[in-house]
Amino acid sequence: SSDPFPADIYAMGVCLFEMVNYYRPFAISFSESRSLLYRQQHRTYEFNKRIFVEQGCHDLLYIMLEPNPTQRPNATQVYDHYWFKLQIR
Repeated sequence: SSDPFPADIYAMGVCLFEMVNYYRPFAISFSESRSLLYRQQHRTYEFNKRIFVEQGCHDLLYIMLEPNPTQRPNATQVYDHYWFKLQIR
């Protein structure tokens, strides 16, 4: 049996990416769906250049969107990431 939680971390990473960039990390049309796996495995997402996103958020998204589920952080590691500890000013 596989652990479902790495998929949850990945899904949260996709949601966080969309919240800070205003678009999905792997936005493709239905006709391009064959390339979705390739895009996920090779991390072809790009951050919105018109919006400042703190480097810590980039770092957190990088580990949450890790293609290999066994190498993704768990929920505690995500919560303990330094980006969550930054004070909002």
